[in-house]
Amino acid sequence: FGGSWKFIGVSIALILIWIFFNSYILLRGFDPKPYAMLNLVLAVIAGMQAPIIMMSQNRQGEKDRLRADLDYRVNLKNELSLAEVLRRLDVLESERLPKLFEEQNAKIKQSQVSSSKSQVGSNSA
Repeated sequence: FGGSWKFIGVSIALILIWIFFNSYILLRGFDPKPYAMLNLVLAVIAGMQAPIIMMSQNRQGEKDRLRADLDYRVNLKNELSLAEVLRRLDVLESERLPKLFEEQNAKIKQSQVSSSKSQVGSNSA
């Protein structure tokens, strides 16, 4: 509430009411024209607001540090997972891929032999 527009509006309204009552409504106001008591009240409020604001900033800083630590941990976990995926791809590429190519080449040769035999058989008939 202390750092909102509502607080500013309420503060201005209370100050204006204070001045109006002391100057016009009451014959002898409890706080005469230089408004020393109003000045004291405002100084006390300002003095209390400063530590409250600092405590709020400290709490927010702690939340930000925790969020940054959590982001770091998530990013580190993702980086390690990605490294594992890349390692597995390297293994697949170095071990399994040559075997797959050999099997594919064997099937291609077999289909070429089959198609050439069928062409030879159809040409002789």
